Amino acid sequence: MSRTLKIYILFLILVLGLIVWVDYTRPKPIDWTPYYQLNKKSPLGLLVLNNELPAMFPKDSLKQVSDQTIFEYLTPNYRTELIENYNEETFEYTEEYVTYDEFGNEVEAQDSILRTQNTWLYINKDFNIDPSSTKKLLQYIKNGGNAFLSGEFFPRNLLDSLGIQQTRKWSVGDSALFSVKGSKPSFYLTKEFHAGHFTWKDSVSAKSLGTFNYKNSQNIYFAEIPYGKGKIWLHLYPVLFTNYELLKDNHYQLTQSTLSILPNQKILWMVKDQTGTFISRHPLRFVKEHAPLRWSWYMGWILLAIFMLFSAKRKQRVVPIIPPINNTTVDFTKTIGNLYFQEKDHYDLMSKKIQYFLEKVRSEYWLDTTILNEDFNRKLQAKTGKSEEKVRLVIQLIQKHQKQTTATEADLIALNDAINQLLEN
Repeated sequence: MSRTLKIYILFLILVLGLIVWVDYTRPKPIDWTPYYQLNKKSPLGLLVLNNELPAMFPKDSLKQVSDQTIFEYLTPNYRTELIENYNEETFEYTEEYVTYDEFGNEVEAQDSILRTQNTWLYINKDFNIDPSSTKKLLQYIKNGGNAFLSGEFFPRNLLDSLGIQQTRKWSVGDSALFSVKGSKPSFYLTKEFHAGHFTWKDSVSAKSLGTFNYKNSQNIYFAEIPYGKGKIWLHLYPVLFTNYELLKDNHYQLTQSTLSILPNQKILWMVKDQTGTFISRHPLRFVKEHAPLRWSWYMGWILLAIFMLFSAKRKQRVVPIIPPINNTTVDFTKTIGNLYFQEKDHYDLMSKKIQYFLEKVRSEYWLDTTILNEDFNRKLQAKTGKSEEKVRLVIQLIQKHQKQTTATEADLIALNDAINQLLEN
């Protein structure tokens, strides 16, 4: 091992050690990432809500649904069975098809929407839903179900169906006073967050349940919209349900007042992808989850690239000059020509000239050269556009050669000139 390489390795070890020491001794920054995970202890996690929410509702009335999306939940699995009934009066058997849901309850039709006597609860940063799922959700509410949705953003297809508009996001901080209708406590947010407010026309039968005062104006962030037999509640500040706000003074009272509007029925809390049980299978998962190891990994690759760059500059071999390959086609042609000229084998050369000509006629003009008769002459004349005399001369010379066993230099020249005149452009 060279002395220079030893210096590089020692320098790398010192830099990595310095990075680990600095990261270990510095104060850990507060993680304000909006995870909205049930097991997260960070300020914007839902650990406190997950622990305290069961105590806010009657026993066994709250159920977490962690294995289904809204589309899957609103599309239950059905099975249809053929049932035989015996009539004691007529002594006959009758058959009928009966449809059951996934819980074994009998339903009237295959396309019925079940479980409409429940309230669907959703709390996350954003509420993303496609048009097909929106249609199922609204049909679910129309048939008597309820839904409480809390998120900073709601898709346009849902808002348009309800006749509600949401403003663009803005920043609100400790100057925004939040309150819930029918509840005395009102609080200022203790940190700046981003969201907006709702508006709707007078023709929409929506009701304001929660407002905040910001810049001398009152804005609606919590609304109730009747839809068919059910209701849907839209809430724009899910941060009010996070660990940060629930543990700040008595802000939990605002959360209690918000959730107290839910009807006295079973609450289905949809928490798919919020349980935090997903673990990445990436080989570098452990390294990337810890900042010291992650930066050590990146620094190692950077230093290795720098070392390879400088090392390659010093040790690169000289690229040899490879002369281009000479074109020997002309030399080969001259050699073959001299060979035939010295041998004076005019008959063989004429035979090859005739073979080349007939092959060219077959490949370019698509003519059969088996029989060289008058019909062939007419077709060749039509294909080449030459005069009848030139075509007939070439064919006569070919037929003459096929009947002979020897040839003179004059015969070779005459055949070559005739073929060249026929094939020239």
